Amino acid sequence: MKDCKIGLFADGVVGMEVAKFIITEHPEDLAFICLTTFDSSVKETCIKYGYCEHSIYTIDTFPNNLDNIDYFILAWWPYIVKESFFSIPKIGTLNFHPSYLPYNRGKHPSFWNIIEEVPYGVTIHFVDKGIDSGDIIFQKEIAKDWLDTGYSLYQKSLKMIVQLFIDNFENIKSGNYERRCQPNYGTFHYAKEMNEKLELKLDEKVTARELLNLLRAKDFPNSPQCYFVENDKKYTVKVNITLQA
Repeated sequence: MKDCKIGLFADGVVGMEVAKFIITEHPEDLAFICLTTFDSSVKETCIKYGYCEHSIYTIDTFPNNLDNIDYFILAWWPYIVKESFFSIPKIGTLNFHPSYLPYNRGKHPSFWNIIEEVPYGVTIHFVDKGIDSGDIIFQKEIAKDWLDTGYSLYQKSLKMIVQLFIDNFENIKSGNYERRCQPNYGTFHYAKEMNEKLELKLDEKVTARELLNLLRAKDFPNSPQCYFVENDKKYTVKVNITLQA
């Protein structure tokens, strides 16, 4: 199979694992790696596994004369990219998204997934002018139950999206996939919307299901929790759900 020139935009644990995979298994396909910052564990991993430091960039040092690139791969890339950027590769730009698109497009998908009670999973899709709205090429659903929290679903998605990419790398190289337009249904959320859900109104009528879903959806370490206020005092609320033997 012919080489496929890839520009990898990598961040976080996912970016690190994807970089390690391509460097060790398919180094001939990697044209460059772009990071959010030079001071990162991703860069250390790339160098550790033998990747040339001269082919590691940040957005600020990114070369302007790119050609013969087949794909850009956005592996947990935290920034929205402009059309002038994602249209550079000959085939296109692929993005990793931690939801079962078209559900939970936008920010905080694991939180909204529990709130909205829709299928959860991970998706590799082409980037277009919208946000997480491009054609889908690979997806995998993730099972969930009452013991899951927003955090546990997020952790599951980290492992699953890396495995989905590894399992389908040869298919991506060869173009052995079907591009599926996203259907009209689905959900989308901005970052600010989650914070608007944090305050519990003591006299607001909600079902037990709605309340439990909200509390476990917001269960993230080192993150603001749900709360209520009474008599000028603020109380934080968490939930602990266990399965009875």
